[in-house]
Amino acid sequence: MLKCALDLAASRALDRGELPASAAARVSLAIALGEPAGSPSWLAGAWPGLAPLWRAAVAWREGAAVACSRDALRADWNAAARGWAAAWWAETAPISTSGEPFARALEAAARGSLARRLRHAMRPVPGWPAAQALAQKLASPGGDGSLRAQGGSPLLHATAGTPELRLHGVAVVLVLAAAQAAGEPALPAGALHALRRLGLPRLRSFDDVARVALCAWGRPLPSDAGAGA
Repeated sequence: MLKCALDLAASRALDRGELPASAAARVSLAIALGEPAGSPSWLAGAWPGLAPLWRAAVAWREGAAVACSRDALRADWNAAARGWAAAWWAETAPISTSGEPFARALEAAARGSLARRLRHAMRPVPGWPAAQALAQKLASPGGDGSLRAQGGSPLLHATAGTPELRLHGVAVVLVLAAAQAAGEPALPAGALHALRRLGLPRLRSFDDVARVALCAWGRPLPSDAGAGA
């Protein structure tokens, strides 16, 4: 989380065409530059809200011990998610004009041409057997049978993006949901709709979706693997 906070400062500096050598200098520049342009009202204050996390991250990078309570850790996680969402929102401005966050995530995932999406959907993907095993486990009794039922062809998902971009889209949906939550992150209706489009039709728990995304990283999503089983 501390590294992510420093990466956000670096990304803001790179927007300016600069990359100071030290973490402290990158954070100072990111603070001076202010919040990325175009953030929606629900992300108001996200960039200034990173200040305590940035202080802790610089101290950590400089070798100081960092300790905090569970409540402080939760607040820092929310601040990191909100800061990331603000940076992502500015980055995706050329791709999407949608003011609804999860619709914007879908448009970002589908940014490639349809021909490219179809080509990627049909090519073999490394790690396919591992993803198939995950799909079968999730579709077993007690799992999410909808993943097996979805089956069919990877072409079903091609309109939503390449396999890699749809997986990235799942991660984006999770972080956007976390950025909107004051406490434990949950998946609102817009997030669930986006996840269905991206290839996870009936998973409703934030933790379950996060677990699937982490297991699938670098491999197909379970719904894609199930299609080839």
